Amino acid sequence: DNQLTSLPEKIFNQLHNLRELYLYCNRLNSLPKNIFNNLHNLIILWLASNQLTSLPENIFNQLLNLRKLSLSDNQLTSLPEKIFNQLHNLIELHLSDNQLTSLSENIFNNLHNLRELYLSYNQLNSLPKNIFNNLHNLRKLHLSYNQLTSLPEKIFNNLHNLRELSLSHNQLISLPENIFNNLHDLRELWLNDNQLTSLSEKIFNQLHNLLNLHLYRNRLTSLPEKIFNNLHDLRQLDLSDNPLMSLPENIFNNLHKLQMLELFNNQLSDTEKQSIRRKLTNIKIIF
Repeated sequence: DNQLTSLPEKIFNQLHNLRELYLYCNRLNSLPKNIFNNLHNLIILWLASNQLTSLPENIFNQLLNLRKLSLSDNQLTSLPEKIFNQLHNLIELHLSDNQLTSLSENIFNNLHNLRELYLSYNQLNSLPKNIFNNLHNLRKLHLSYNQLTSLPEKIFNNLHNLRELSLSHNQLISLPENIFNNLHDLRELWLNDNQLTSLSEKIFNQLHNLLNLHLYRNRLTSLPEKIFNNLHDLRQLDLSDNPLMSLPENIFNNLHKLQMLELFNNQLSDTEKQSIRRKLTNIKIIF
C-alpha cells in the first residue's frame, strides 16, 4: 500500500531469484510490457486493488514458474486472448472485481494445472461454450455476481474434478438439463439469487457427492418430485425465498444424510409444513 502510480520498466531486472512479488493496493493504471521479463523464479504475483485498465498481451510470458496470480479489484474491461498462454504451472487465478464484459474462448486453454479460478463481480453476460474445456484439474470455479442470463449446455463437461461451483447472483432464467452431468465430484453448488422459475427433474442426477445445495432467492414455484433423488450425501439444502406453493410428498425421501433444510419465506401452507416436520424428524428445518 504505497500509492504507486507507475513503475519503471527495468525495476525488477536484477531480481532473478525473487519468488513472491506483492504490488497490491497501489494506484497502478498500466504496466510496461517487459516489467516481469527477468523474474523466471517468481511463484506468486499479486497485482490486486490497483487501477489497471488493460494489460499487454505478453506481460506474463516469462513467468513460467508462476503458481498464483491475482488481478482482482482492478478496472480491466477485457483481457488479451493469449495473456495466460505461458503460465502452464499456474494453480490460482484471481480475476474478480473487474469490469470484464466478455472473455475469449481460448483465454484459459493452456492453464492445464489450474485449480482455482475466480471471476466473480464482473459484468459477464455470456460465456463461450468451450472456455473451460482444458481446465481438467480445476477444483473451484466462482462466477457469482455477473450478468449471466444463460449457460451453454456443455460448458462444464470437462471439469471432472470440480468441487465448488458458484453461479449465484446472476440473471439465470433456466439451466440446461445436462449442464452438471459430468461434475461427479462436486461438493458445493450455489445457484441462489438468480431468476430460475423451474428446474429439470434430472438436473442434479449425477451430483452423487454434493454436500450443499443453495437454491434460495429464485422464482421457483414448484419442484419435480425426483429432483433430489440421487443426492444421497447432501447435508444442507436451502430453498428459502422462493414462491413455492407446495412440494411433492416424497421429494426429500432419499436425502438420508440431510442435516439442515431451509424453507423460510415460501408460500407453503401450515399443514404442509407440519407434514414435512413429521417426516424429517432428525433434521433441522427452518420455516
